[in-house]
Amino acid sequence: MVSRRSICLSVAAAWVSANAVRGAQPPNPRYVPRVASQQFDVSYELETGSSPVELIELWYTMDVGQTWRRFGQAPGAARSIAFNAGDEGLFGFFVVANDAAGASSPPPDGVTEPQFWAFVDYTPPVVQLHAIEQRMPASIPPVVVVRWSAIDTQLPTRPIELSYRTAAGSAWTSVAGELANSGSYDWRVPESVDGHVTIRVTVRDRGGHVVEDTSEAVTIVYPDPSAPLARAADEIVARLASGGSTATDSGQTRGYQLFQKGLKHAARGENRLAISRLKDALSVEPGMTEALVELGRALYAEGDLQRSIEAYNLALAQRPGSRDVLEGLASAFIGQRQFGDAVQQLSRIVQSNPKDADAWLNLGDIAIYQGDELLAREHYERAMTSDPEATEAIKKAELRLSDVHRLAREFRQIER
Repeated sequence: MVSRRSICLSVAAAWVSANAVRGAQPPNPRYVPRVASQQFDVSYELETGSSPVELIELWYTMDVGQTWRRFGQAPGAARSIAFNAGDEGLFGFFVVANDAAGASSPPPDGVTEPQFWAFVDYTPPVVQLHAIEQRMPASIPPVVVVRWSAIDTQLPTRPIELSYRTAAGSAWTSVAGELANSGSYDWRVPESVDGHVTIRVTVRDRGGHVVEDTSEAVTIVYPDPSAPLARAADEIVARLASGGSTATDSGQTRGYQLFQKGLKHAARGENRLAISRLKDALSVEPGMTEALVELGRALYAEGDLQRSIEAYNLALAQRPGSRDVLEGLASAFIGQRQFGDAVQQLSRIVQSNPKDADAWLNLGDIAIYQGDELLAREHYERAMTSDPEATEAIKKAELRLSDVHRLAREFRQIER
């Protein structure tokens, strides 16, 4: 983008009121020009009357027309004014033309509609890849954890894109696009990818800047198929893929009986006994995903968050994309103040089902924890509108949205 550009206004002459439309409304961001420069020209067109225009005044607002400031003036013959944006954000502009008969309109006030909008963002983001590491022991598919940081005051809700390039190729292939700036992503490597890969993170801000950072080559390691753990994993995957159950139809296997005992202890709040029985069930039936999920819940209830995360991760390896597992994992991460990891799990839920009001509600709560009130409002609004039948989540979102500033302030005080 060029360092200096023009934006154009069409302004009525002195005898026509340019203030005919009153009551500013935020514009649709899709149609607002983006300016990546602090200095740019505001140009305009005038419909001249019987007397020549003598003076042009340029006004601007940064709060959607609530307050206005007079930037400067130019001779009537001029058709542009050089503007210097002292800050970044959404600008509304208004031009008043003066001739011998008077002004085209009164100075803009709190109900004046801007004649033109522009979003100014002249500072590029700062982005850095911190770690690219494969989870061990190696699994199928391999999981590579990508961690980054992206800093900018004008980032959209989902500014991150991840891509990779193999040692043998020159083109970049997308891993995931339009990601939240969570700082972490688990990449399940496709079967066609092996050997060395390079990871790239790309961040885009609202002003149109695009900034990238690229990793060193990472070696993808696959498990030895002859190893006992790999054989067991293959058996589990095959059983789940075929729809096979970990228990007989009569439900009388030893593992299933222990699982049922664990559920009964958990229902009575006997979390330690539940944990013991669920572990016994898993020692008999390692592929019983339901037991892993319940173990994660019981460990969470007992306050053992790290082991809860481990249990949920094992369940997720067996059933990728399971909503119960992703939600439980997110809760454990929130308890650990690992908010980026929690956002990643909840984002997978809403990507799969954009109508999941509870997931949007939880994302709003995390935004509060992270101090981002604007993002929290966006998520709470999605929770209210995504599924009209989710009445309980809607009520909670309405309450949070009505008092979001206080909630954020109180959480900051707790964190201190």
